Amino acid sequence: MGVPTGIDLPNERRGFFPNLEWYRKRFGANIGITGHKVNLSIGQGEILTSPSDECLLCCHC
Repeated sequence: MGVPTGIDLPNERRGFFPNLEWYRKRFGANIGITGHKVNLSIGQGEILTSPSDECLLCCHC
């Protein structure tokens, strides 16, 4: 996840899915992560994925 698919798509860019380390660097060591997890679970917040990225994730789980 977060890498180009290799499909010939115009303007395809790299995605992003934050981890705990990223949140701590961005917001500090005492970040309350629960609210961020809720936002990520519904596809909002700091997540940058395409529909094909999401399909690939589901296929590999």
